[in-house]
Amino acid sequence: MNAVVFLLVRQYVNRIRRLFSKPLKAILTILAVLTIAIGPVIMLINPKFYDGLVGARGREVAIAGIQLFIGITLILSALSQQGGLFSYSEASILFSAPMTKRTILLYSTLQSLPGSVLTSVFLCFYFPWLIGSVMTPLKLLATLLVMSLLCFNIFILYYYIYIQDIAHEGLKKRLKNRAWIFFGVVLLIYAVIWLANGRDFGEAAIKFFTNPYYNAVPLFGWAKWAVAALLDGEYITGFIPATLLLAVSGSVLARIYYSQDVDFYEKAQLDSVRLQQMADAIRSSGYDVSGITVKKVRKAKGSFREGAAAIMSRQLLEMKKRGPMLTFKDLINGLIYLVIGLAAGLDFIFVYSMIVFSMIVNTTTDNWNAEFKKPYIFLIPESPFKKLLYAVLPSIIKNVLTESIIVLAAALIFRAGIQEIVLCLILLAAYTLLFTSAGVFTYRIMGKTTNVILLMVMRLLFIMAAAIPGGVLVIVLNVAAGIESTVLLMVPMILVNLLVALLFIFLSRKLLLQSEIMN
Repeated sequence: MNAVVFLLVRQYVNRIRRLFSKPLKAILTILAVLTIAIGPVIMLINPKFYDGLVGARGREVAIAGIQLFIGITLILSALSQQGGLFSYSEASILFSAPMTKRTILLYSTLQSLPGSVLTSVFLCFYFPWLIGSVMTPLKLLATLLVMSLLCFNIFILYYYIYIQDIAHEGLKKRLKNRAWIFFGVVLLIYAVIWLANGRDFGEAAIKFFTNPYYNAVPLFGWAKWAVAALLDGEYITGFIPATLLLAVSGSVLARIYYSQDVDFYEKAQLDSVRLQQMADAIRSSGYDVSGITVKKVRKAKGSFREGAAAIMSRQLLEMKKRGPMLTFKDLINGLIYLVIGLAAGLDFIFVYSMIVFSMIVNTTTDNWNAEFKKPYIFLIPESPFKKLLYAVLPSIIKNVLTESIIVLAAALIFRAGIQEIVLCLILLAAYTLLFTSAGVFTYRIMGKTTNVILLMVMRLLFIMAAAIPGGVLVIVLNVAAGIESTVLLMVPMILVNLLVALLFIFLSRKLLLQSEIMN
């Protein structure tokens, strides 16, 4: 036990030291801490009451949506073939030390505690803006406790499924099928409530998540019950019993998990090697780990074009073989935005804005990041500009198609007009081109760098800065010219975004001139 505690303490001490090992890392760490702390601080010193982004009626829906998002994401990750129990360095130490299986599993159990807290911090830091002044600093700390317990339970379930899949081959596949059935039943229940409430999606979402039966759902219902009761001041009848249920279930699951007698050494060691390869690929290839991740490859037909167009042909064929462009994760993200918008009474344009700016992460981690470093790029006898266009075009097409599906669903639910829908889709394509071209331009200004964190931060800053001209123009037209029509304001925004995107592309036109140096 002492060895386990020593390993955990040294692991996190070394991680904290690495965060401040260089001036740039220290600055980024301090900025991240300030970003997380600014919400609670402003809520503490601001004397005015703030009702929050979602309002009083949408609180429970927003809380339940965030909890379901992290829960479904982690559970589906546990049911996939991408997971692992330990990193390569941890596996090397633990499996070579004189430790029993129980001790090693106890290490992973204790390791989940700080991981749960950190995950909860990233989930909760914007709650003061979302929920409003009712989320005081003390209530935010209590919410952090509830979310940490929820994440701990999910992490232990993740590890338990991983170990049991080793003992019972094919367990993940069977559980995944049952999970789909469960999601289908939940959607069916929601559909019944929707029909019973006059086909009002927002009212149906409120009825669904505020129903006492939802509070009885293990883990997710308890967590929502605890936070909702905390905000309503129901400490004895809601917050305390729900929190105790989460704590007791976590301790029981942990005891069951580290008491298993399964030979997991070989599988965990192999997965740790694969995870290390993925980490190395992220550092060297710009986030592209598709060649190492375990995925089901589908049969697909494709045609190859010659010259630089072959780059696009290969990427499109890979996308077809990996499955549908709209993944389950993208679908869940879109549903959460829709449910929050309906529950909070937001209009279509506001929900559309959330969907558009959620593309920032997608555009910074697309396939074109690694495509620039592929060795065949500099062997193609075409102009650098032509190769650049064909390298980024598949990612632009994919993002436009996937996000358009979510935008169309939002337009139908919020009953947007035809003209508004068409302009929103055109603006979506303009934003996709803008975000992608801004990300490409970071390669132009950063050059050959191995600091992935710095590159990602610079890319995010450039993408956000690239959206400023269009936003400023809309504000000027709205305030100075008195234009209030959303449709009229979209046209100049589309033109400005396209001009800025073309400027970034023009400045990056010679990026692949010496592409062999980037490999």
